[in-house]
Amino acid sequence: MNEELELPCRYKVYKNTESFIYSFRTDNNIEYDIIFYDAIDYYVDTSGYENISNVYSLLIDKKTDGVAPYDIETRNTIDAVLNHFFENTSNSLIYECDTSDEKEHLRYRKFNGWYSQGNKSEELIKIDRPIKDNYNTIHYTTLIYHKENPFADDLYESHNEVLNSYEKPETT
Repeated sequence: MNEELELPCRYKVYKNTESFIYSFRTDNNIEYDIIFYDAIDYYVDTSGYENISNVYSLLIDKKTDGVAPYDIETRNTIDAVLNHFFENTSNSLIYECDTSDEKEHLRYRKFNGWYSQGNKSEELIKIDRPIKDNYNTIHYTTLIYHKENPFADDLYESHNEVLNSYEKPETT
């Protein structure tokens, strides 16, 4: 069941009440889904796992084939959805840029642009940490959580434990 949200953006945004999926359609008839996946298991083997909840991963899925023309209202709509997401101060977001097509740095820059132009950055803590794996691929990772998140300390520590376990050790 889709519920229309009253968000401060040009496009109508719908939230699926049975999942954590937001959707909208642009004036150019481009359809997007913004999907928040439960990602608590990312921290399963960490010291803070038992103390944290509401950890999600984000996927922005352009459902319409073809190239989407630049549209500032798309960014504004995604920003409104993220603001809605962080209205629950217990929510946190982990984001790792897809590396399958070697455009991870472009995604990282785009995501950082959206974040820096958004209006919630003063209320949120954003931790960026690129890590290099055994194949010398750089994985751009980000953790974002509200300053009032009750799990903040455990979340921060657990996030570092996970990234430290994946990071390629330096050789001399």
